[in-house]
Amino acid sequence: MSQLNYKPNSCRNCGHPSHCGYPLWLENKNYQDGWDTYCACKKCRCDVCTPPTPKTDIPTSMLNGL
Repeated sequence: MSQLNYKPNSCRNCGHPSHCGYPLWLENKNYQDGWDTYCACKKCRCDVCTPPTPKTDIPTSMLNGL
């Protein structure tokens, strides 16, 4: 496997690795609180599951007043 083409993909909401299509559930490992799970992120927003928005050019007529 080549390291040159490696592009890490992470969620823009929580920063964890991408979890496309389902919420990210993590485990609480504190002994005082119990071994409960909690929802860390409800929806993934990574480059794979979120299509890029096309950038539109600003007309120069709008920039004349600046």
